[in-house]
Amino acid sequence: MFTDPQSGGSLVIPADLDPVVVLAIDAMKPGEFSQPQEFTDPQTGDKLVRILYLRNRTEPHRANLKDDYARIQQVAYAEKQNEYLMKWIEGKVSTFYLKVDEEYQDCRNIQRWLRATAQANGKK
Repeated sequence: MFTDPQSGGSLVIPADLDPVVVLAIDAMKPGEFSQPQEFTDPQTGDKLVRILYLRNRTEPHRANLKDDYARIQQVAYAEKQNEYLMKWIEGKVSTFYLKVDEEYQDCRNIQRWLRATAQANGKK
């Protein structure tokens, strides 16, 4: 069973799958099994065999609460987590010394943090 690595749900978009798997399920109808396929496990390098089963297929559509509630909930939760983390970082960044590689000096978020650190150090 393939699962979405971010949500843990069983609804997986083709872009998240191995291209070989996408080609195999493209020709399948819901309820069908594929022919056995040999593949290499990306984590171990072992040669394995898999048989694919297409439980169902959903057609592309605009996200709506009826069909996509779990995915919308996951995105909203991730945004809240990110917002909380950014507020926490902004509150703590003035207590740290930051050295940023030149390659990343133009990043807006990093510039904010560098200014906050410089202001805190300038006050001392």
